[in-house]
Amino acid sequence: MKNLIRFISIFSILLIANCKIGICFDTASYDENGCSIIYLRNGEIIAGVITDIQQDTIKISVAAIQQDTKDTVYLRYPTKEILYNDVLYIKGKSPKVASNIASTTGFFIHGWGHKYCGDEYTFVILSVLEVTALIDLASSIIPLVGPGIFPREGVWIRFPILFLGSWIYDMIDAPKAAERYNKNIKEHGFHLKLSFDKDTIKMQFAQIKF
Repeated sequence: MKNLIRFISIFSILLIANCKIGICFDTASYDENGCSIIYLRNGEIIAGVITDIQQDTIKISVAAIQQDTKDTVYLRYPTKEILYNDVLYIKGKSPKVASNIASTTGFFIHGWGHKYCGDEYTFVILSVLEVTALIDLASSIIPLVGPGIFPREGVWIRFPILFLGSWIYDMIDAPKAAERYNKNIKEHGFHLKLSFDKDTIKMQFAQIKF
């Protein structure tokens, strides 16, 4: 019971810390936070997570719809179906950006490079490994009553393997994840665009309206 209480306490502290770090990225673009950016022929820009691609439609869980460069309509993640013929192009994921995100932001939140590429599965796994490493370290060095959650012996071997290993994997594989994303979009017949004028991408998490 003591170990369980200790585990919950330390995990809660780390979870709060991770949430506070996440606040730093509130103004990051939807693209950087893992959304697909779809440009329609009518001028709309849709940010969200692609959930299904069928023969003549694409389904996306919408985070925001930008109707022009001055106004963004924020939604509560509705599902929208888009016809193939209505899509002008989809913004691709840059392997260089994926690598940069993984090596910077990804140091604090492991797997962020994969999240940028829309690979939520790998992002969750790497984040869990990071949290496990931090809990292992914290429970081994913080003077709490009773034995730690993990044995103190070998903590300085386990910690770098879990913490640095998950971070390094994110940096190495994130560019490949970006290439896999782009390949998947192309295989479904969509036009991909990688070069953008930054001034045209104004969708931000700040000032979200529901």
